[in-house]
Amino acid sequence: MQIIHAPTISFEAKLVKLSDKLYNLRDLLRRTPIGWDEERVQQYFEWAKNVINGLKGTNEKIENELRLTLAKRNVILD
Repeated sequence: MQIIHAPTISFEAKLVKLSDKLYNLRDLLRRTPIGWDEERVQQYFEWAKNVINGLKGTNEKIENELRLTLAKRNVILD
């Protein structure tokens, strides 16, 4: 639902969502949650990319940080 909903939310909500994704992705790079394997982490990165694609154009600085963070798992933002 986030993939579909993200492009339609307010500018302020997009900023929050971008920031939240950046925090979550960075956290996953530091530590794998209990019960998650590497495949699940990779799936989250791929899913997050799809959400972020719907938010592009909101904040260049955050989006650049997200590009760098995603790239650490070989996920390229469209």
